Amino acid sequence: MRFLVLTLLLVISLGCFSQSYESYRTGNPESLDVTPTFGVCLMGGGAENDNAMQWFLNLANGGDVLVLRTSGSDAYNPYFYNQLGVTLNSVETLVITSSQASQEDYVINRINQAEAIWFAGGDQSDYINFFKSNAINVALNHHINIKQAAIGGTSAGMAILSDYYFSATNGTVTSFEALFNPFHPNISLGESDFLNVPLLEETITDTHFDNPDRKGRLSVFIARLLMTNPNTSVKGIAAEEFTAICIDQNAMAKVYGDYPEFEDYAYFVQTNCELSPAETIEQNEPITWSINQSAIDVIKIPATPTGTYQFDLNDWQTSNWSTWEHWYINNGNFNSSASLPRDCTQLLVDTSTVNQVKAYPNPFSEFVHVNLPVRHKIKSVYNAYGQAVDFIFKSKQLRLKSQSKGVYYVCVESNSGEISYLSLIKH
Repeated sequence: MRFLVLTLLLVISLGCFSQSYESYRTGNPESLDVTPTFGVCLMGGGAENDNAMQWFLNLANGGDVLVLRTSGSDAYNPYFYNQLGVTLNSVETLVITSSQASQEDYVINRINQAEAIWFAGGDQSDYINFFKSNAINVALNHHINIKQAAIGGTSAGMAILSDYYFSATNGTVTSFEALFNPFHPNISLGESDFLNVPLLEETITDTHFDNPDRKGRLSVFIARLLMTNPNTSVKGIAAEEFTAICIDQNAMAKVYGDYPEFEDYAYFVQTNCELSPAETIEQNEPITWSINQSAIDVIKIPATPTGTYQFDLNDWQTSNWSTWEHWYINNGNFNSSASLPRDCTQLLVDTSTVNQVKAYPNPFSEFVHVNLPVRHKIKSVYNAYGQAVDFIFKSKQLRLKSQSKGVYYVCVESNSGEISYLSLIKH
């Protein structure tokens, strides 16, 4: 009897442990070591766009593609491996069902060996609960920033990729609910504590943007984030259900869809030039964020089969499409109007010194050129653990004495004592 009880306990224990992930692999069982190309692919949550997916898979350079999901099975494997005409060494799907998977060497090794990682849809709160603040999180950020490999996702998989994100840990929220209570309990926002995707800094993504209409809730998300990040140009990237946004290593975003056959659009959203916060934003009160009916600047870009129209994320202004809008909210009512292309060069007063600090190349290896605004200096540099590191700044060249690869934060101080931070990636 004692042996039987111990055996049952062992079976139960092993069964529970084995349920933390499932693996489905297609192609070569051995990984191929090739050099990938960095890029980000964001999809709105409907059927995948084949042209955008081919763009994404080609970044793997014939290597290994890993699909991460928290439900479902291997539906992506034949689609990626056989149906898009892109040669790959392998496609593997890991269905991860608990945070215990972060303790599995197999899971971490597969993340480390991948040349491209794709997040499926589902519930983004599961991704947060299973992947955040553990070994999976570390491996994913290494994949993005050190290996500089491709990353992408659809629906919930797109929602988690940005610096700021809607976690949905308390459930979803509609535009109506957010507009009439900008502190609705379901508005759960994460800030700079999960995935560090360089092209999505100070940005929040939203998906299924046309079904239902989510313009109102994204506007509220941005208003909330501007409260906790004052003097920051909080931005948003939104994709309608059948729209894909592919951002290359030069920060140029191409928009894929079926326009003009269908009304497929992507939205690049940012706070007004003055970074003015909402006039009224209180618990259980309708939000007002008007700023003379120009609170938010938006470019609405058609999504075509060939990705004809592009948007430059280096300046968040340059595009070969010219339809801009103002979004604004009066007493909980969302409004939009046509506007001229965004132009912040006419500001008489600088309200955001951090956006004037230019650094290139970033990521860098030996040194980085840093152009500071007048009457500003580099006060200190910190690593990702908050530890100060020694540096040399001479002739606009910043060199770190630390040889470690990773993310570093440069503290910039003005003569008046205002502090801002610039993030750099050393590889």
